[in-house]
Formats: sequence, structure tokens, C-alpha cells
Amino acid sequence: MSRRQNPEDFPPQTGGELPDLSVRDAGDQYSESQPDEKADQQSIFSKRSGIQDPLVRTEPRGETKTDEKAEAPENAVATQEQDTVEQNPAEQDHPEAHPAERKGRSGKPRRRLVKSKRHLERARRRQKNYLQERRDKKRLRVFFQRVKLVLKLCFVVLWLVLLWEVVHSPLWVLDQPRFSVSNARLIQSSQLSPWIKAQVGKPIYAIDTGKLARKLQKNFDMAKLVVVRRQILPTRLEIMIQEKQPWAEIYAIDPNPPVETKSTSQSQADKTESLPQPKPTRPAIQPYGLVVPTGIIFLAPYHYHPGLFGQAGLDKLIVTPGTVFSLNFLDRLHELIWQAQQIQGLHLQSVDVRNPNRIVFNYQELPVVLGRMNSTAAERLARLIPLIPKIKEYRDGMQSVDLQWEEQVTFHQKPNAKLDLPKGESEQG
Repeated sequence: MSRRQNPEDFPPQTGGELPDLSVRDAGDQYSESQPDEKADQQSIFSKRSGIQDPLVRTEPRGETKTDEKAEAPENAVATQEQDTVEQNPAEQDHPEAHPAERKGRSGKPRRRLVKSKRHLERARRRQKNYLQERRDKKRLRVFFQRVKLVLKLCFVVLWLVLLWEVVHSPLWVLDQPRFSVSNARLIQSSQLSPWIKAQVGKPIYAIDTGKLARKLQKNFDMAKLVVVRRQILPTRLEIMIQEKQPWAEIYAIDPNPPVETKSTSQSQADKTESLPQPKPTRPAIQPYGLVVPTGIIFLAPYHYHPGLFGQAGLDKLIVTPGTVFSLNFLDRLHELIWQAQQIQGLHLQSVDVRNPNRIVFNYQELPVVLGRMNSTAAERLARLIPLIPKIKEYRDGMQSVDLQWEEQVTFHQKPNAKLDLPKGESEQG
């Protein structure tokens, strides 16, 4: 690179041309002396970060720094421009082809590669093909999404149709009064049939089992708990009934009337005078009600026969129809009957409560009059225990034993009966 020539280096020549003192040289000389001053004006932050200090006035873009090409003589610059035009004639037609200079990482200026018209067309075709491919993919994606949506809608409609057919299938309809009854002894299936016939023709899932169970429990007093369940294949109803447990039967008359006995001599005379005759059979007396822990249940709507609730049978009460008892009275009577059954040597058959103030325990041996139901009824009944030997001894001549008095026990003698009492004993009554 040639050394810059200053005007001071050339003395004035006589008769010759003056040295070139153009503004360009002066500007070049001024620009060479200014970088140090401008560099001194930059702050430390600007030097370290590379960010232009906003407080320092910068040169306009038109007055950029001169490069090495500007330092060369004008003739060399003109020659270089002419060579560039001759080498790249396509750049004259396309001024956009001259790329702007950029600096690389090293700080040195670099030039963008110049693309010809053929390269640009190929780039446009590649871009066009890429965009078209993207459009085709998007179109296919949208198409498959629509097909998937249509398939989903079809499946939903299909499931709705299947659900409708399943719900309205005749397999669920109760076409006949099919039902089964369990845990019921007094309530018969024929009594439940009218209630089930009212449900015929309805789907099994539409039958309100809870409402039906409440109706059955309300209609049958003997039912303590009723549960109705649905069954399929075939459609039917299962009815489970828990009945109340009775403890006594109610009779209007004595189911075991006393048999009239004759004296020994008279019976022997009858045997010799008359031939034996068959005993007349009397019809069995049926109870008209049952006593349960919650009250009295009448047996008119039921089919009852003795021995239904066990071989031992229930206690027998003789009650006038229409008599009303309190639950407390029935509970006390149940306790006294249990106490009377525990007395050894006597066999209780029935209890007569037609007169609540004169309760009679009908034993197989003889009747015992207990009297009124009060707080001393259990103590008065316990007096019967030490009298058992005497009752067995004078059984044929005794009519009854009276325990209704608080301080005495009375033996009632049969009419026209003679008792051979030992000395020192007297008959009471």
C-alpha cells in the first residue's frame, strides 16, 4: 500500500500545476486524525458491551467509514468497478442482487453470495412445492378428522338404537304373574296373587318394589317385614315375608271342655247293665285369632290350622269376641302363663280370661281360679306348688282351687261328692 502524499511534501513549482487540495483528501486526512478522539469519547460501558452510547453523537449513515478501497486512487476504484460490471452483467439488470456487506464473528466484512435468476427460480419452485405439500397434508388431516367425527356420530347413534332396543325388549316385561314366596307360613301365595297380577305387563325395572312391599305389609297384619326383589331370565318377583311370632291362640269357647265323671259304684253298675257304646266325636274347635307381641290378629283372612307354628302348639286363651285388652295386660298374662306351665305335676290346657277380674287356669287335673290381675298375682299362683300332693289325693272330689284371696286358699268340693278326710283336717269352702 502506497504512502499517502501530503501537500507539504511537494514544494510549489513554478509554471507547473498546483497540488491537488480537494475536499476528498481533506476529508480523508480529517477522518484519519479523528478515530482516536471519537474512541476517547466512548464510555467504558460502550467499549465493553459493544452498544453505542446514546449520549455520543454519531455520524449519519451516508458518512460511513472509508474502507481500504476508498484509500486507493480513484483510477484503481474505477478500474475495479468496471471489471466487476464486466464479470457480472446480470447485476446491472437486478440492482437487488448487490448484497449489503455484513460482518462476521471475526469482525471482518463479508459479502453475501450473489444468486442468479436461475437459482432464484429454483428457490421459488422449492418453496412453492413445500407450501403445496403442506397444504395437501393439512387437507388430508382435516379430511381424516371429519371422517373420524362422522364415525363417532355413527357409533353414538348405533349405541342409542341398541340401548333403546334393549330397554324395550320383551325379555324385561313381566308377562305372567310369576313370583315365589319364602319364609311365610300363614300367608299363602294365593293371597298375594292379586297384587302381582296388577303388575303384569310392566317392565321388570319399572316395578316399584318398595311401594309394593309397603302395600303388602299394610294389607297383611301378620307380616312383620316384606321384601320384594326382581329376578330375570325369566322375569319374576321374589317376595320374602317375615311373619310375626304368635304365642297364644284365641278361642270363643273352651277347646277342652271338662268330661263328666261318674262315681266308681255307678260306673260299675252301668258296665253290667249296658253294653259299651262308641264315644261320640265332636268337631274340632278352631281359634278365631292369634296373640302376637304387638296385639291380636284375627284369622278370618288366613288359612290357619293348629300345629302350624310347631308341634307343641301355642297357649290357648278363652276370650269373649270383641273384648279389648291393653298390651301391658297381655304381657303380664304371658308371664303368668309361663309361670303356670313350670309347675311340676300339673298340665295346663287353657286360660279363661272372659272375665278379666276372675282369671281361671284350666289344668288337666282341675281348674285353678287366680282372680284379678294385680301385683300379687304371681305370689298367689306360687301358693299352688305346696298344694300339689293334696290335689292329686282328692282330685276326684275337688271341683276347683281358689287363689283369688290374699291370705287363704279355698278348695271347692264337687256337688254330691264325699271326701274321706283324715282326722284333724277340715274342708274349706
